[in-house]
Amino acid sequence: MEQIIKAIEQVTGMSWQEITSKSQKNEVVIARQLFCYYMRKLTKRSLAQIGRQIWKDHATVLHSVKAIENYIATKDICTLNMMRQLEQHLDIESSGSERIHLMKEEDLNSFINFALSKIREIPRITNEEIVKNYVKESKL
Repeated sequence: MEQIIKAIEQVTGMSWQEITSKSQKNEVVIARQLFCYYMRKLTKRSLAQIGRQIWKDHATVLHSVKAIENYIATKDICTLNMMRQLEQHLDIESSGSERIHLMKEEDLNSFINFALSKIREIPRITNEEIVKNYVKESKL
């Protein structure tokens, strides 16, 4: 947990006191949501346990996790860049499909071309197999 807190403080430039405050400023809310997302992703803590760390209830934590997942799905550039920096600080790797969401545009184009070539090669290959092969070959 300490590693997650330090990474979020470094990437956002906010103190833990600011992150756990009642502030509704967008940058504070996103930092808080990132904390919830990574705590849920990287630890075995329950929603309630995570919520106690930031003085929120389990429903707020669940909403935060879903908000970050939505930012990933909609390719929100600011949040994705923060996540990329956080994951470097945390020294973690995203799973294959999350990694695709965090790609730079030129890498994504490269992936699309790679995927198309694999689809032509092996008509029954699954999306997950394409991602795994691309990650292995490109060493992302």
